[in-house]
Amino acid sequence: MNIISETERLLIREANLEDASFMVDLLNSEGWLKYIGERNVKSVPDAEKYIQERYMESYKLIGFGFWILIEKVSQNPIGLCGIVKRPFLEDVDLGYALLADYFGKGYAYEACKEVLILAKTKFNLTTLIAVLQADNKASVNLLKKLEFQYEKDSLFDDGSLLAQYRINL
Repeated sequence: MNIISETERLLIREANLEDASFMVDLLNSEGWLKYIGERNVKSVPDAEKYIQERYMESYKLIGFGFWILIEKVSQNPIGLCGIVKRPFLEDVDLGYALLADYFGKGYAYEACKEVLILAKTKFNLTTLIAVLQADNKASVNLLKKLEFQYEKDSLFDDGSLLAQYRINL
């Protein structure tokens, strides 16, 4: 288990193939499908391939990516948080997703705050962006709490129009 960091309530670690069952649940959750989109990950083998191609490859190529959030008390995976360099965006992008049982409990803020620190101190980034659907009020509020500033609307890889926010680290 490659732990990247930890917070008061969370371990932040690299994804591995043992996370496949969790990933099936997360990527097919109502919140993921509504605000992030369909990824066609319907089985453990699908999830293993997704983890290898999206997450493990990113760690290998650029040193960062999306990481698994583990609740310390239960030792259960509860979501993802991390930074990724998407080819169609000019800057590194902050992203996160949680299982619904963990909404509204401060986990996203706690994880994102730690990832912002890592982005600056471990990966020497000076700015991050975040893109999201403008009607995702909880995420808009989280970005504002993290001190991101609205920048512009942006066309995402699937053709959807998303609001783009930025923070200087």
